[in-house]
Amino acid sequence: MVFLKGRRVTLSPQSVVGKGGEADVFDLGNGQALKLFKSPDHPDYAGSNSDQDLARNRLLIHQEKLRNFPARLPERVVAPIDLATDQTGTQIVGYSMRLLTDSDVLARLADPVFRRAGISGNRVGAIFRDLLNSVAALHRAKVIIGDFNDLNVLVRDEQAWLIDSDSFQFGKFPCRVFTFRFLDPLLQSNVNGLPALKGLFSTASDWYAFTVMLMECLLGVHPFGGVFRPADPAKRIPADLRPLHRITVFNSEVRYPNAALPWMTLPDELLQQFHLIFEKDDRNPFPEHLLTGMRWRNCSVCGMEHARSVCPQCQHATAGPGPLMVVRNRITARRLLRTTGRILAVPANGSGKCWVVYENGAYRREDGLAVISGPLDPALRFQTKGNTTFVGRGSSLAAISTSHAEPIRSSVDLCEGVPQFAANSRHLFWLQGGQLFREGAAAPELWGEVLQGQTRFWVGEEFGFGFYRAGHLHVAFVFPTRGRGLNDGVKVPPIPGQLVGTACYLSDRQAWFFAQSRDRGRTIAQCLVVRPDGTVIAQVQEPTPDSGWLHSLGGKSAAGSALFAATDRGVIRLEIQSGVVTETRRFADTESMVKEGSSILVAPDGLYTTDGQELWHLKIDSSP
Repeated sequence: MVFLKGRRVTLSPQSVVGKGGEADVFDLGNGQALKLFKSPDHPDYAGSNSDQDLARNRLLIHQEKLRNFPARLPERVVAPIDLATDQTGTQIVGYSMRLLTDSDVLARLADPVFRRAGISGNRVGAIFRDLLNSVAALHRAKVIIGDFNDLNVLVRDEQAWLIDSDSFQFGKFPCRVFTFRFLDPLLQSNVNGLPALKGLFSTASDWYAFTVMLMECLLGVHPFGGVFRPADPAKRIPADLRPLHRITVFNSEVRYPNAALPWMTLPDELLQQFHLIFEKDDRNPFPEHLLTGMRWRNCSVCGMEHARSVCPQCQHATAGPGPLMVVRNRITARRLLRTTGRILAVPANGSGKCWVVYENGAYRREDGLAVISGPLDPALRFQTKGNTTFVGRGSSLAAISTSHAEPIRSSVDLCEGVPQFAANSRHLFWLQGGQLFREGAAAPELWGEVLQGQTRFWVGEEFGFGFYRAGHLHVAFVFPTRGRGLNDGVKVPPIPGQLVGTACYLSDRQAWFFAQSRDRGRTIAQCLVVRPDGTVIAQVQEPTPDSGWLHSLGGKSAAGSALFAATDRGVIRLEIQSGVVTETRRFADTESMVKEGSSILVAPDGLYTTDGQELWHLKIDSSP
């Protein structure tokens, strides 16, 4: 039982709005949420004595720490409002706080695909100026953030809100948790090959983490990202140890990720600041003028966004837009489209001959007809079915047909915080009020019951896959696209920690479900392969590697019993062999044509791929 101000609070899985390694968050209504710490007997800790001991110690510390939480913190800090207790009123089990709606974690901005879909560099700069002011104000109040990472910063418009304030360091209460990607190397030690925290967090370590997040959100790459491949094999070291040796992504022997935005788009002064912080251990407060003076613009010739006086791409490019066709051994590639705007959607199944592109102030189909007009908006989601374009934003979904002289629009209220809908070549499916519907000839057809507000789903031509997680409940389900009913008996393994993102790719035979979560400061990647009857035939779970097919949620396409994935070394084919996901072929000739995270689609007539500004059709000669 949980009590707030002496009144019992009823909690249900439907009201869960967040789940992390240490607590669950519930919507209380009226703009407030409850953060409930996990007790030692929580199902997530079953069988782990170390996790149970940590939970016990954490609750013990919070009994005093939360009662002494500092007052009058900056506006953008989501701080405790009322303490939640057990029935006796003496044992603290959590606290109420402000609930931020229409927000997203800062980590989304570090995804280059999401950035290119409508998050301008100027907006990133404004968000970080707001965050900088909050960090400086906390330091003036003698408060250290400590475990400062891109999942405890929520972004709403151009505001940056700090959450998980119960882990802040102040007074006699140190912060003992950390997220490895944002931990200052000056506070890192190597214990049995694993990073560990030494000493106490400080204002310096907060500014280090701030700069890591800034670089990731501007370029889509971590300061110690990429792949280190020294010419001398004796100099090779594990990726986790690179920060201790200050081997950054700017090192000449580090392969810069193809999916990242070019570093040459940044001003020289900002690049120099990154060099000072990540290679020379400068730990002064981040210079505010580097953010206030940064101005981003789109090149009128090539469309590249940059913050320099002259477009760096056009300045160094050869004349002309490049060839329309490239032949490399058995690969013939033809460019179908080149735009200074953004290619936003290609179908997940069928052919690659229909798409949505943002160009000249409007979202357009492949024939150039405008679907809707307005500024580039990353909150919009698109699906296509023939001449119909489905557009979702917030709780609304619109179907817009361009088969007439004037576009015809119909809409439905999804009653969900995030638009959840998917289409194949025949039907549209959507979630509304905890139910899954399929469009019918005369009226929507009820397909099954799901958990409202917590469900994500995808559809292929023959079947669909869905997933939801609430509290300690993990449920996956499959459903036919031609016949009604859900099979929720899919045995999905627990996803540890805080869920970061999910994706699924379907063929007529298999669903490849991907999930990424962050647990104990590290990112965990999972892949689950499921048949249409719900049978799990393979699964992979491991910490995210430096590169490879498991690292990215995007850049994949399923066909038959195989999954094709775009990597920085070309397209690879993955298949199940003896219950193990195995790379069975690498198309080396595609290395210069795709990059990790590139959108790809396997179709009967070949492979379609786009990096956002060019759409290519690749035909592979498979003859002996």
